[in-house]
Amino acid sequence: MSYAERCTLDIRTIGAFDVPKAKRAKLQKEKRRQRDRNRKDEQRRAAGALARADYLANSFSQARPWEAFGISRRTWERRGKPMPQAEAISDGGSIRLAA
Repeated sequence: MSYAERCTLDIRTIGAFDVPKAKRAKLQKEKRRQRDRNRKDEQRRAAGALARADYLANSFSQARPWEAFGISRRTWERRGKPMPQAEAISDGGSIRLAA
């Protein structure tokens, strides 16, 4: 029985002629790890955790509000993290107030 047939039929009692037992054990361990990883990921999502890509897309560091003031991040943090006003429009690092 080939490994593909063995997997398709979900047979665990008969070995495969084309994949040694040690290799089958390694493949099974990888499948189990992936299945566990997916299950834990679903549990984290159900608990309200964000995916890393979503977190980074909406992170404060990606917004870079300090650039609107034309200052570095460290200076912005040292000054107490002022937020640009809603009327302020970023223009290459300088601030213009909308009239």
